[in-house]
Amino acid sequence: MSNYAFRNKNCKGQLMNPISANQAQTNNISCSYYCPNANCSAYLYVCSQHGSTNAYFAATHADHRHIPNCPYGHNINFDEDKYDEQAFNYDSALDHLITASTVTVQQHPNNSTAYINNPTGIHPIRTIGQIYCMCKSLDIHSTYNSIKIHEMLVDTRSINIYNAGIYGKRLIEANVPRYCYNPTEQEIYLELNPYNITLKFNDFDLYDFMKNRIYENSDKLIIVAGDWQQIAQYHIETKIVSKRQVMVLH
Repeated sequence: MSNYAFRNKNCKGQLMNPISANQAQTNNISCSYYCPNANCSAYLYVCSQHGSTNAYFAATHADHRHIPNCPYGHNINFDEDKYDEQAFNYDSALDHLITASTVTVQQHPNNSTAYINNPTGIHPIRTIGQIYCMCKSLDIHSTYNSIKIHEMLVDTRSINIYNAGIYGKRLIEANVPRYCYNPTEQEIYLELNPYNITLKFNDFDLYDFMKNRIYENSDKLIIVAGDWQQIAQYHIETKIVSKRQVMVLH
């Protein structure tokens, strides 16, 4: 599922004219739209979920389903009404994900007051799954609390923006290559064409846990939160210190 889709493709197969599900709901609901994954041939139709005011897109016709491993074929629908966008602090959220559990993360002021002053109990997104689903539900040029989506998530939609390198705090959506780990170096390897991605570990137990988890899900997409450094052209790495940093997209 997705909160947005595309109206058209040009002669080169490039997606054009994004539209939100809420916008599409005001049009002819029988119209089909293109999946945000340019490699996917699914036709999407606008739907609405009982009890929610927000519409979403889904591939409801059996003859035009999502291709295998398309992220939009998974349940990644993001209900913005459940979260406080204005209280979301990207740096604070990423610091929480990429810091070892034994270390207390310093909260930013607008995050620390969000829970105290909000009687509704609505909180900002904070887990890797929530941040990932939010990013996938919006076009890469859209913003969430004034931060562009492509600055938070690097995936097949936004990779062309990163020709000069990937640096700093980002989520990356990656595939598992055939050779995906090195026990001697305690490293795990992923890829997002054209980048090779190295996950480095100091803790052997954490490395062993992640190695098994990723190897057993080698046919699925892996989402990693990291503070990325470029060590060669199209080769980046980050340290993994917490299980919170890695998610398997089931």
